[in-house]
Amino acid sequence: MTLLIPLLCTAVGICALGLRIDLFAAFGEGAVGGLQTLLRIFPALLLLLPMISVLRASGLLEALTAALMQVELIRDKMLPMLMGYTGHDLRLCLEAKHKCLSAEMKLKANLFRTESRGLHYREDYPFRDDENWLCHVGVYKDEHGEIRCKKIEIPDAWKGDLSEPHEKRYVLLFPGEAEALNIPEENIYKPKFQKGAGK
Repeated sequence: MTLLIPLLCTAVGICALGLRIDLFAAFGEGAVGGLQTLLRIFPALLLLLPMISVLRASGLLEALTAALMQVELIRDKMLPMLMGYTGHDLRLCLEAKHKCLSAEMKLKANLFRTESRGLHYREDYPFRDDENWLCHVGVYKDEHGEIRCKKIEIPDAWKGDLSEPHEKRYVLLFPGEAEALNIPEENIYKPKFQKGAGK
């Protein structure tokens, strides 16, 4: 019972955030072999999360879509088979569900944002698009439990001077950004490094 109370509190806390977690669904029918399923998918999820950055940087829409399909396959076919016999097992089941949810949210947000900004870089959209994407991306679950993305506007005071040329607003450009936006070579900032600097 001592192990069960923190798990129930965690589940209640998660449900309070609007996430539907079936804590004991793993004990239902068809749960045979749940521990073996967990041992198979857990390493896959651990490997997939850091790889999302690599897939995103590759700019391949097909790679992002294929990764999302794999996550949805794990979510729909493998996670329902999870089961646990102890509090530790239940924690691993919940952790696998959360890692799958996190991977799905990251992939859908990456596919939704068709530009490059900050740590989000896509070779198929190698530039900042202030007209359409000077905003946050919100990820949420709709009334059917599907992960959705939406734009969240930011205050005008945060946007800076939108009349400035792109190369002045953003001194350091992404690879391919100048070419995509037809910025002349002479307007691109090139940092000057002094010999022996940094010693």
